[in-house]
Amino acid sequence: MAQGDRPLLGSIRDRARRRLASLVIGAMGVIVIGVVIVTVLFLTGEFDPADPQPAPTDLPIATPTVAPATPTAIATPVDDEPEYPSGSLPGMLALAPDRIDDDDTGLPIEATWADLATWFALIGVDPATAEAAELEAAMAPLELPGVLRTRGLSDDWRNIYGFSVRDVQQVITIGHAPDQIVIMRGDFEPDNLYDTWVRNGYFAVEVEETTIWSLFPGDRIDLSAPASRPALGLLNNIMVIGDDMIVASARQSGMVDFLRVANGDAAPLLAHDDLEQAVALWEPSGFPVTAILADGTILEVPASGTDDEPDASEGTAVATPLANAPLPEVEMVLFGVVPGEDDPTATRMRAVMLYDGEPDDLASVPPVVKARAEKQADWADRYRLESVELVGADRDMIEVVISRTGSPAPWSRMIEDRDLEPLNWSAEE
Repeated sequence: MAQGDRPLLGSIRDRARRRLASLVIGAMGVIVIGVVIVTVLFLTGEFDPADPQPAPTDLPIATPTVAPATPTAIATPVDDEPEYPSGSLPGMLALAPDRIDDDDTGLPIEATWADLATWFALIGVDPATAEAAELEAAMAPLELPGVLRTRGLSDDWRNIYGFSVRDVQQVITIGHAPDQIVIMRGDFEPDNLYDTWVRNGYFAVEVEETTIWSLFPGDRIDLSAPASRPALGLLNNIMVIGDDMIVASARQSGMVDFLRVANGDAAPLLAHDDLEQAVALWEPSGFPVTAILADGTILEVPASGTDDEPDASEGTAVATPLANAPLPEVEMVLFGVVPGEDDPTATRMRAVMLYDGEPDDLASVPPVVKARAEKQADWADRYRLESVELVGADRDMIEVVISRTGSPAPWSRMIEDRDLEPLNWSAEE
């Protein structure tokens, strides 16, 4: 990827410097007043110096006196890391903070990604002109933040946030509500965004030496501001980078995490274990149109607590040694939805299972998965296991490809319902 393809957080610094000269005199008066207020709050115990602080302004709501973003560039922390196309799955994972080790929710889905631009082009939908109902139906197979899917086409959304789903080309969502971070690439108009945010009550706050826009300072989530309600707080803290990226989070700590990755001060999600290698497997044949990254516990099932073999009449695994053989513990799963070659809507699921280290019996996984898929009658009525094989440079990952035999429900339903019996493992196996 050429240097020009990288989103530059500092690309608007020059414009801010020109504005700064005209704002200095007014800002000095605001600063003096601010010092008096902060002193009073500090003495009364209502001020915490560790909290993000509002940037000085000279207008009633907020016009920043520093650039809305001052870090110099977004890049992977190590200079010799591969460079990826803007908006691609690995390109956006390289911007996403790694919160997996800090996750204590117990929810398995760690991140979702969707390439709206590619998908709309494949199915022949123009997001600029399509009716809302047509666009909603077109987005059904894609993994999007819930509020963006259900409310992001409304006039209220555009009037409050300055953009809509029609402007978004790719989006990645990291974490779980209310601690989600959303990064959107698209065709945005920064000046219009700033004007819209100011008009709706956002004000400038300095975080990690960068000015973001906030409805509520700190990490509290408050829906009392009318502007916070359409997005259910997800866009309470927001910033635009260049003219093609918007980053938002309900909590300012989410913005801090993103900026640390952007500045090279923290490792991105892409650097987690073998995830980069797993994503690279898909590059030669094309990245999926949407993807889900999940903890391996999404495939975990409780141990049966018995040595009895299942009864074939129950429609589950029949009593064959291979179908009932155990599978090793999975650390992480990367699911991707691939369009059909002749009919894009005839999608398939590709899933790469990552392991902690290299289990000794990993070579036995493909035949066990095949035996389970053939013998689990209920599952076979809904899906077809097209392939399962060892992959990766060290042959230390398993990739499966699954197609549907029944109705074309979104693949997310299969994942959310954990309808993945041939891939299940148990901690006691």
